[in-house]
Amino acid sequence: MPAKVNVLLSTEVLFLVMRPQIIRGTPEQPVAVQTTFGWIIGGGRSIHNQPKLQCNIVSSTLDQQLRRFWEIDQGHTNNILTLDEEKAEKHYTQTTIRREDGSFQVRLPFKEELPTLGKSKQQAFRRLINLESRLGRHNELREQYLMAMQALVNDGHLEK
Repeated sequence: MPAKVNVLLSTEVLFLVMRPQIIRGTPEQPVAVQTTFGWIIGGGRSIHNQPKLQCNIVSSTLDQQLRRFWEIDQGHTNNILTLDEEKAEKHYTQTTIRREDGSFQVRLPFKEELPTLGKSKQQAFRRLINLESRLGRHNELREQYLMAMQALVNDGHLEK
């Protein structure tokens, strides 16, 4: 007597649950394919005209399959957030607004504790002197540099 069918999947779902392991025999033999739910067997042809028969076997219980399905579908519901993740979540909920056009606006998060800068003033000064020297020798480069700086001032990114 045939067993009761517990799960019936369409062929559209097959490719979503397939895993890379496949066991093949000769062309007349069936092929075993590993899936998320266990192994399935199919295919193979006999030289003789025999009635077609399809048999699928799942090596885990229906309870295990459903539990795994809901875990995957719902994601990790009991995640423990790190301190940074908690801060990001709080920032998002406190600063997100929906605009009249339907889009969302979220303020950019900035770290509150800024690292102290190193002692780079002399190195920056040397780079400035080198840049001025190079721009003094190359007129075309100097013009491009001045135009780029003026564009930044015009756009409000820099102030004199």
